[in-house]
Amino acid sequence: MIHQEKVGPVFSGMQSEREGKLMAQTNWYAMPVQEVLKRLDISGEGLSRAEAARRLEKCGPNTLKEEKKISPWQILLGNSRIS
Repeated sequence: MIHQEKVGPVFSGMQSEREGKLMAQTNWYAMPVQEVLKRLDISGEGLSRAEAARRLEKCGPNTLKEEKKISPWQILLGNSRIS
C-alpha cells in the first residue's frame, strides 16, 4: 500500500528541461505501480523525511503555478464577440 503522508517532489532525477518535459508527458496512470515506483526511485512506503527534504532542496516545492482566473462575465463577453 502506498502511504500518502510521506510526500515530496517526485522528479528526483530531473536533470534538464527536456527530461522534465518527458516526465510530464509520461502516462503514469497507465503503468503498473511497480514500474512507476522504479522510475521515480521510490518505495511503496513513500519518501522518508530525509529524502523528501533532499528532493525539496534539489527540485523546489511540488506546486502548480496559479493561473489567472477568467470570470463568467469575461467568458460571456468573449462568446458574444465570436457570434
